Amino acid sequence: MKRWSWLAGVEKIYDYAMEMILIVLFSAMIILMFSEVVARHVLNSPIIWSEELGRMLFIWCIFLGGALAVSKKSHIAVDYFTQFIPTRLGARVAVLVNFLVMAALVFVLIMGTQFAAMNFGIHAYSIPFVNLGWAYLAVPFGALTMFVNLLRVVFQKSLPD
Repeated sequence: MKRWSWLAGVEKIYDYAMEMILIVLFSAMIILMFSEVVARHVLNSPIIWSEELGRMLFIWCIFLGGALAVSKKSHIAVDYFTQFIPTRLGARVAVLVNFLVMAALVFVLIMGTQFAAMNFGIHAYSIPFVNLGWAYLAVPFGALTMFVNLLRVVFQKSLPD
């Protein structure tokens, strides 16, 4: 049994949960938007709150999808200049870039948390029982999950067996 096998199990559960949450949110958004189109154009009776709720679901999908992309290393990267950097220096530049991204994510986490907290008392315009804070909470939650996933990617190779 490997020394870090328990961590691999936790990561597997975490990844599965993130993917399932993203699938549920995205599916709900698609079903909601399809229902709105049918209600508006076929039944001639639009669902007033569907656009706002659909936008909130879309925001959550963007941030959770971004976190998933970080864990799978599938974000777009500009690597044109790295081909001109020596290999030893390239590794240091990669560490610097990851550190700068983590610093930016900490900033987004802090500011997003403050912004979400300020908006928890404000209700959505067309859905009075939903606080806008829940929609804005996607920003700090996405930044936190991106930070965690970036840490996983950075330390993935450095963990001993």
